[in-house]
Amino acid sequence: MVLSRGNSLCSIEIDVDALSQDENYHYENWQYGSYDDFIKSITARWVRENRFQKTGTIWAWGTPSVNFHHQSYSVYYAVLGMPKEFRKYLDQEVAVLGKYVRARSDYVIPNYANGWSARCHIQDGKAWEVLDTASWKEINV
Repeated sequence: MVLSRGNSLCSIEIDVDALSQDENYHYENWQYGSYDDFIKSITARWVRENRFQKTGTIWAWGTPSVNFHHQSYSVYYAVLGMPKEFRKYLDQEVAVLGKYVRARSDYVIPNYANGWSARCHIQDGKAWEVLDTASWKEINV
């Protein structure tokens, strides 16, 4: 997995409290099921369409936040090892979440010690999701 070497990077923040209360984004109504599945499917599609062969990892971390002008719980996503073109694409795709996303949020340094976890890893031209501590599954979109 690709992990930061101490350099901060701009994260994507999703207001998961407010998003989960919006009837348009409930699991039954929203084609992606969850915000994690949304990020994973965007990534898998880009990797496939661009025949990306290098490695990258998308990390996530959840914490209370007031960045949306109210107290809520947010998940921050940090993209490591991927080209700038992917980040631009991801920013455009998450814009569908409207007021529930900040595509350019706080600068973060993902690391295990602070509770970050890998949500999607790109390797061998495929996107993978974590099943458990020892197993990964290819993300098919």
